[in-house]
Amino acid sequence: MDESKLCQAQLVPGQRYAVGRRTVAELVRTLSDSDLIRHVPACPRWRVRDLVAHLVGVASDNAHQISADGALDDWTGGHVDRRADAPIDALLAEWDDAANLLEPMLDAGEMQLPAVVLDLVTHEHDIRGAIDRPGNRADPTLLMAARLLGRGWAGKIDGAGLPPLKIVDAADGGGDAGPAFTASSFEMFRCAFGRRSDAQLRDRFVGIADPAPYIELLCIFGPSPLDIIE
Repeated sequence: MDESKLCQAQLVPGQRYAVGRRTVAELVRTLSDSDLIRHVPACPRWRVRDLVAHLVGVASDNAHQISADGALDDWTGGHVDRRADAPIDALLAEWDDAANLLEPMLDAGEMQLPAVVLDLVTHEHDIRGAIDRPGNRADPTLLMAARLLGRGWAGKIDGAGLPPLKIVDAADGGGDAGPAFTASSFEMFRCAFGRRSDAQLRDRFVGIADPAPYIELLCIFGPSPLDIIE
């Protein structure tokens, strides 16, 4: 790991959020008007600029301690609807203002990877997928999340009394024979957060006759109703 990645790996939650926010903001500032209205395959209801509005809304609500009342879709949809006419520069400025309150709050909390951080990392790659600009897949926050997800999944598998399996990165040679789930850290993260279809998930299992119980334990959201290719 290079020095900059090592430093990022040691960040506290508010700093992790700040790094991710700046990464997304810098990416969004490079987009054309046509890019901003591209459909987001991972979030079928939204365009790229809608997804940015959602990120801003999440930051603002958390910064001002506004709870998500009612259905999740209504809450997230409100982020977009209330900012439907805002230019992208205004959205990013609002995000900066909210982050000035939110990031110290995250640092003062007890969670290593709060939901707002995971949401931000997830949607960064949703945007990248929509505009066909893959990148930042070795982000230390994503790698940490993938490790924690893998450990948590293993615990759930054990608790459910299912046969254990290995999580194997095919880039490392595939590992020893035996029940396995083949995925890089990036793929592990995307699978867990509902960014792969049931068919895509099933293709990653080796030596498991019926992966359905494993998939149910892995996916926090999803699976996606459609294949998502990134």
